[in-house]
Amino acid sequence: MREVECGFGDANGIQGSQILINCGPIIDVQIGYDPNFDINKIHISGLPKLGQKKYRALIDTGATGSSIDKDLANSMGLHIVDKGSMIVGSGVQEFDRYLAQIYVPSLGWGEHGFFMEYI
Repeated sequence: MREVECGFGDANGIQGSQILINCGPIIDVQIGYDPNFDINKIHISGLPKLGQKKYRALIDTGATGSSIDKDLANSMGLHIVDKGSMIVGSGVQEFDRYLAQIYVPSLGWGEHGFFMEYI
């Protein structure tokens, strides 16, 4: 199993463990969409070309899907591919879904699929 440390050190007089409680486990990722990437040919073509910019992502171990900030998705030029339902505090709502690829450099691992819009 791949492992990586994704916590916080002490900062500004606040213990790293308290920052972890307040912010959750966060890790740097690359995200985008490479239309030429084929998961079935990864051993030949390598990883998707997502650019070098890294974004901070929250690891939600209780989630059943992935989400992406709507403004970030739009700034990256990700396309809406359909809509999906998600349970939120006020009930079930319908949101746009984007197709994207995500890569975690520190794990040497990536995933592709749908990302629900997060407002």
